[in-house]
Amino acid sequence: MSTLFSLRRADTLLPLVFLCALACNSDEPTTKTRSPSNDDDGRDDADGDGETSQDDVTSDDARASPRRPDAGTPKLDAAVEPVDGGKPLDAGTKPSQVDAQPPSTTVDSGAGTKGDTDSAVPTTPSSSFANSTLIPHASWTCGMPEGIPSPVGAPVVFTASLDIANIREVGDTRFGKRQLIEVNTGTFKGPKLDATVMAGGLDQPLLLSNGAVELEQILTLKTKDGKYIYLRVCGTAPHADEPMRVVMDFEAPNGSSVAFLNTTKLVGTRELDAAGKKLTLTVSDVSQVAPSASSVKVDNPAGVVDQTWDCKVDKGTAGTQIYKEVVNIGGSLSVGASKRGNRNIIPITGGTTTGRIKGSVLPGGGDFQILDGGFLLDARYTVKSDEGELILVRNCGPAAALVPVFEARAAGCYAFLNANDWLSSSPSVGLGTVTLTTTEKR
Repeated sequence: MSTLFSLRRADTLLPLVFLCALACNSDEPTTKTRSPSNDDDGRDDADGDGETSQDDVTSDDARASPRRPDAGTPKLDAAVEPVDGGKPLDAGTKPSQVDAQPPSTTVDSGAGTKGDTDSAVPTTPSSSFANSTLIPHASWTCGMPEGIPSPVGAPVVFTASLDIANIREVGDTRFGKRQLIEVNTGTFKGPKLDATVMAGGLDQPLLLSNGAVELEQILTLKTKDGKYIYLRVCGTAPHADEPMRVVMDFEAPNGSSVAFLNTTKLVGTRELDAAGKKLTLTVSDVSQVAPSASSVKVDNPAGVVDQTWDCKVDKGTAGTQIYKEVVNIGGSLSVGASKRGNRNIIPITGGTTTGRIKGSVLPGGGDFQILDGGFLLDARYTVKSDEGELILVRNCGPAAALVPVFEARAAGCYAFLNANDWLSSSPSVGLGTVTLTTTEKR
């Protein structure tokens, strides 16, 4: 059976740590942030570039305390094949085999109140979980706070097969252990949907310190008749050895043959084949699915920062410049009028950064714009520093009031970005480029 994550022993990356130490010591930020006390374990890909490649051994607010995975956290690996004898975390692997505590899980038989989630309630077996309603954590509801129905037995609407370009390990961030999976191409096939996946998709699984999993995936599709579709996928699971349950949030053109995607209640499962570099989504229409007699609740670790689904809203005056980025962009992909407005997509194809972050913008992601109602931007992309550190970026809001949010390694050179007290300039558009500066907020 496919795995959500892979497992391996910790490797030491002395060159990366040394370079990071030099960068941090030579360019101290003026903003004071909390310094995480936990040491980073140095897990990364084999050559230290933050990604899986043929050269490897086939390998809202952060003012709260950073999420600090303890020694029992299941370990993620970006490798296509685990190194040093490590074994992938198969669906049949028990939490004890990866030195992780099972998540606090409540099983509801439908009679009476649910048990205390802090008590020693055993994790629901996989066979039972598959048929249970999944109650997501309040911070990551996937639009279904009352519970995500089981797709088992519901009519399958489509199956998606996604080709993976790279599997990168961001590392331990304030939220948990983050991976970045870059989607190259793929297909969505079903009775009423036949579409290809555009290059540049992002799949961002997050493993929490108690073993629970959260996911955001962002894709752009193109139908056979040339229509573009914007898709955000929200996923969660009570533990990494359980199938990821995912909820589709489509924005398809109104009045098109695929407009049904905008309103259909679509839930499925996500399977990762790291060795084969494939992601598979099997998605069903659960509109007529009755609530299950049993439910499984996803709990987040106490005292940690929760990631958020929505853009951050903030105000202030621009202060000292943090860094400047010149982002390379592709041509516009117009979804047109859809359920949230007139959606337009600008692919991100690369770029450079200067200032306190010296590095590059990785190809992938995009600026997912709403052209009416104030011209709202929502840019999603990844910066890779010259030291090899990966920084997830979300810069969104009205064009004249953008607020960037960063996710960097909690023990890395750029942990100061996690304070997220920053503002962004309005985009300056050139020929195939967009230039922005990020400043401290005053």
